[in-house]
Parts: sequence; structure tokens; C-alpha cells
Amino acid sequence: MSDEDSYGNDKFRGGLSMSILIDVEDLLLVQKINQSLPQIGWDHYRELIKKRQSGTLTQQEHLELIAISDQLEEANVNRIGYLAELAKVRKTTIPALIKELGCKPIDLHPSS
Repeated sequence: MSDEDSYGNDKFRGGLSMSILIDVEDLLLVQKINQSLPQIGWDHYRELIKKRQSGTLTQQEHLELIAISDQLEEANVNRIGYLAELAKVRKTTIPALIKELGCKPIDLHPSS
């Protein structure tokens, strides 16, 4: 067996090298982390929060705020799961990964 054949067998066993598979998995997880928050109208959500804080939220708006909050909570649970998977792939901790990725919280609660 030539060096080229040996290289090909080691590098592409199963079709792709492990480093390529890890890179693809890494990329997919980063995409999931970035896309896991639902597409909501952040300005509207913040306005509902302001109304709640000022005591002017209607019953319908209250139900809407609860529904949006539930969506955000579910999305954040999924996002943490993706962060945990990516931390495992990168052999690091979630806090270190958050810092590395530059993740910053969204200001969901505007000041009055």
C-alpha cells in the first residue's frame, strides 16, 4: 500500500475525517444556538412589559405576554441544551463557551 493509499484510508475512513465531522457538528450547533430564540417583535414585547410594570396591561395583553414569555422560556431551554452539546464537543464548560461565543443577554426588561 502506498503512502497515498494509507493517507486516504486514515483521513477519509467512513467518508469524512473526524475533524471535518466535528467542525460540521460545531457549526450546526452554533447555528441552532443563534436561531433558537423565536422571531418575536421585541419592541412589542418590551412595550407589554412596560404596561405590566405601570399596571395598564389589559387582560388580552396579559395573555399575549404570557404566551410570548412561554415561547422565550422554551427557546432558552433549547438554547442551553445546544450550548451544553457544543461545550461537550469543544471539551469546555458552558460559562467558558458563552464567553468565547460572546453571548450577551437580551434586555427583556426595559427600565421605566
